[in-house]
Amino acid sequence: PHIAAYLAGFLDGDGAIGINRGRRGTVEVCMSNTHEGALRWMRDTVPYKGYWRNRSTKKAHHKPMYEVMWQGPGAHGLLRTIAPFLVIKRNFAMQALAFHTALLSSKSRRTIHHTQPAACADPPCPPPPAMAPEAFWAYMAGFVDAEGCLQITKRDHAILLRIVNTHRCVLLFLHQRALASGSVTSHPAKSTRMTTAHELSFYNQRCATVVSHLLPFLQIKAEQAHLVLAFFANRHHHDPTHY
Repeated sequence: PHIAAYLAGFLDGDGAIGINRGRRGTVEVCMSNTHEGALRWMRDTVPYKGYWRNRSTKKAHHKPMYEVMWQGPGAHGLLRTIAPFLVIKRNFAMQALAFHTALLSSKSRRTIHHTQPAACADPPCPPPPAMAPEAFWAYMAGFVDAEGCLQITKRDHAILLRIVNTHRCVLLFLHQRALASGSVTSHPAKSTRMTTAHELSFYNQRCATVVSHLLPFLQIKAEQAHLVLAFFANRHHHDPTHY
């Protein structure tokens, strides 16, 4: 379950679900990132055949991008496994599963409609699924690997975990379940073509508490997590009044 929850968190943050309504029709699940090792781990861990692709970058100074994709029955099997843990893309996953089930009937296939998940507004999206503690931390680790940032601030030598996404509901869910006091702020869109971004942040001791729970499940940011925890422990040892 914790692997399925991690993959759900990563898919919610940095993945995509596609429905191809062509003559044959197919469902696709795609994960992309600049961290080759994490994507190869996903491809080797998921018990369905995944297709690997090196994606070209637009500019020479950009990091290489990698992608792993599951199609057809493989995508259906993966979505069926991780759908109970999805937050942002849960409804879209259910539509993709229904589309795959209806493939034998072309008429049924064309009656299934789907839309990309829209940005959240108040009140938040429907309640996310219930998760056991281990599954929750694994989900959050996947989301942090996709959308998070671990920092040691230069100004006050503090540690900081930042998670940014356009879906406020998932950040509120993470904040509530993490049982650590953080802050959720909004950054208004700079133009009509952009979407308002929301940020969840944990600072110092609260950051250390959250990161220590995430560490067993992190794939991409495990090294950064070790560094910020070691920095905070050393800082706290030399200055007990610093929180």
